[in-house]
Order: sequence, then structure tokens, then C-alpha cells
Amino acid sequence: MNNLRKFLDSLLSLFSKRHVVPNSCKTQYPIILVHGIAIRDKMIFSSWGRVPDYLRRGGAQVFLSNVDAWASYAHNAQLLQLKIEEVLRKTNKDKVNLIAHSKGGIDSRYAISKLNLADKVASLTTVSTPHRGSCVADIISKAIPESDNVIYKLTNFIGTLIGDSSPEAALAVKELSTEHMTKFNDEIIDMPQVYYQSYGARMLHLLNDPIFSFTYPIVTQHEGENDGMVSLQSCQWGKFNGVVEGKKPGVGISHFQITGAVWDKISGVNIPLLYVSWVEALKLKGF
Repeated sequence: MNNLRKFLDSLLSLFSKRHVVPNSCKTQYPIILVHGIAIRDKMIFSSWGRVPDYLRRGGAQVFLSNVDAWASYAHNAQLLQLKIEEVLRKTNKDKVNLIAHSKGGIDSRYAISKLNLADKVASLTTVSTPHRGSCVADIISKAIPESDNVIYKLTNFIGTLIGDSSPEAALAVKELSTEHMTKFNDEIIDMPQVYYQSYGARMLHLLNDPIFSFTYPIVTQHEGENDGMVSLQSCQWGKFNGVVEGKKPGVGISHFQITGAVWDKISGVNIPLLYVSWVEALKLKGF
């Protein structure tokens, strides 16, 4: 299976090389990709698909965070701190650029502000991050009792199987609630030496991505336009650069699809090339 995937990736790369200008992604500082909840970097499929390959083809130094799937942001922030320090040693640089999806953006903000990493992070780019929480987390936290619940126990067990060192599914979900994120935003202050920017995505119909066919209408009812998990209002932080739009009528881009984890092209949009354009913009800003 792994050999087949490598062969297909190599074949696909032949057709994508012409889309990436050499050294266009050669930023001053290395890049660390920080994934979100319920996934890890080392699984059957990559949490970022071929995004790292595209960026490296453009000259970027790219690393994966390897934070836990079902941990609190405080725990993941410590893992991220270790990764940042490791990357700085390997690259002989004094700062990194963080690109974070979903909860990864919350982990990153906490790490920057609470673990004295502001001088080691040049920029934080968040993608579909629930900066103001998600009503989905509100509903799950209220519907499923936190203590001694079999669902959380099973999730923690799965987290351990996939490599989590300290899975806390109940806490991880609760921390993404709107109430908790309100308190988080009051306490976690942006650092002036770090450049913060954000992007969002939008589904247009519940069938755009079956994974979110249940949650999409719920978030729509409570918070308006969304990617199936995070509303457009909640994903905005720092300089908001807008919403990733699908190019096909009625076909949007979901919370998971925006990572490029499964398919390169979604609704006529090449997801890895999106990240290339974002990193090219970081390079132009001197990051």
C-alpha cells in the first residue's frame, strides 16, 4: 500500500511541477504545519496531503508539528514548543512560520503567548480555526457527560493507538466551546512581534462533504455560513485574507478538504497550490 501511494505521488508530481516556481516558497524562516483535532501527522494518510511536497518543491523548509490528536491546547503547546526548538536547531534559524489548521491555531496561539515563544515565531497563519469556538463543541459538551463516558474513553483509547501521549478527548472538545474560547481570547493576548493572519472555507450544501452533512446545517442555523464545523465569523483572526471559494456552482470546500489531506483538487481549486500562494505571500512580506 505504501509503495503504491509513493508511486502515485511520484506520478502526480510530474504533472504538478510546472505549477510551482522554484524558490518561490523559499521563505526566510522555516515552516511548521500544525494539524487540528482528531488527526495526527503520521497516519495511513497524511494530515496535509501533498501540501508539504508542493511547498518544498518551491524551496520552503517544511516540518510537521506531530502534536497529539486529542489533547488539550496546553499539552499540545508544549509539544509544539519542542518541535519549534528542534526545527531552529536543524535549520540554524532564529524564527519559524506556523501554518495551523483548526484547533492547531488555538494550540499555536497558546504556545506563542504563554510559553514565551513570541521571539521564535515570525508569523502564524490559521486556516479554519475556531477562534471564537464552535457551536458543535457546545452541543457535544452538553450532550455527552464529561465524567466516565464510554465515548470519551473509547476516543482516548483510539488516541493512544495512533500515538497520542496524553489523550483527553472530553477536555479537547470542551476547550473549543464558544464559552471557553471567550475566556481564552480574554487571557491569550496576541504578541506584537508576531504577524497573525487567517483564512476560512465555506461549504455551500450539506452534500459538499458527507463527513459534515450533519454538522453543516447545525452551524448554519446557529452561526451562519461555515465549512461544516467552523463559521466564517469564528475563523477570523489577525489579518483576515478571506474565504476559499469553490469554482463549481453549489460545490463548496469543507473544514477537512481545506487541508488537502485526501484530494488535491476540490471544486476546481488546487488545495496544495493555495498553500503555495500563501507561502509566496509570506516570503514577499519578509517572513
